[in-house]
Amino acid sequence: MIEYKQVKIKMNNLDDIKGFNSLINQFNGEARLVKGKYQCDAKSLMGLLAIDIETPTILMYDGEYEDELLKLVEKYIVWFYTSTSECNILNIRRRKLNILEANIC
Repeated sequence: MIEYKQVKIKMNNLDDIKGFNSLINQFNGEARLVKGKYQCDAKSLMGLLAIDIETPTILMYDGEYEDELLKLVEKYIVWFYTSTSECNILNIRRRKLNILEANIC
C-alpha cells in the first residue's frame, strides 16, 4: 500500500508548467495533483493544463520516494505537510523557496 505525502505547489505561467512536467516525469513514484474536487495524474501535461495551478495546488506523492520528489520540484513548493492530520511549514530552504511564514491548518 502506498503511503501518500503531500506538498502544495504553485506555478506562475506556461513555462513553469512545462518545466514542472519535465521534472515530475523523472520521478519514479506515483504523483497526483488535487484541486478541490478535481484530481489528475501530475505527470500528465493535459492534466496540468486542465487544473488551475496558478493558485496553490496539492501534490500528493508516493512517500517512499520523498527525497527524490522534493529535490526535483523544490522550486514549485509553497507549503509542506508533515502528515494528513497535521501540517507545518517546511523550514528547510525557506528563504530559497520564499515560503510564507503562516500555518494553514
